[in-house]
Amino acid sequence: MAFFFYIPKLLLAEVFIRTREMHVRPATRPIAVLLVSATTIFVAVGTYYFTAYHWGPMILARIIGRSI
Repeated sequence: MAFFFYIPKLLLAEVFIRTREMHVRPATRPIAVLLVSATTIFVAVGTYYFTAYHWGPMILARIIGRSI
């Protein structure tokens, strides 16, 4: 779980930090937008599924006092 939530964000931050220092062509901007969008969607879908199938039921079970 840690890999899928932290590593993509760290890699993306590293790319942005490195590209700031370099002069990139304007044609690479759409590729960067697609990469950021794909990463955002991946993290959002992963968060939804972990919440719906792992964290959510356990949290609700604790709140209402039942064990799973």
